Amino acid sequence: MLDQIMQLVKEQIGNDSAIASAIPAQQRDAVSSEIASHISDKMGAQGMGGMLSMLGGMDMNSITAGLAEKLTSKFGLPSSVTAAIIAALPGLLQKLTGKSDSNPLGGLGSKLGGLFG
Repeated sequence: MLDQIMQLVKEQIGNDSAIASAIPAQQRDAVSSEIASHISDKMGAQGMGGMLSMLGGMDMNSITAGLAEKLTSKFGLPSSVTAAIIAALPGLLQKLTGKSDSNPLGGLGSKLGGLFG
């Protein structure tokens, strides 16, 4: 799962020119890795029940708690950049869970649909 999160983080950073241009090129992989590890750790701490509850409504505060501070202290990123990264996380998590407005159960819904016909 960490690889999937890492790929989505890299895509998210790459697709946002304001974020991408504010992170030095030599730090992008390390910043992406830090973000992916943070998300993975937070999701793992919530367990499977936490993952499933994310499908119904994401608790962004519990997932983003401490991330901005980590990115600032570890990489020297300005608060405007860390705020933009935090603001981009709901979209990233929606991609990760497969949740969209038209598919409220997300990836889980399509998997269940496959089981039942």
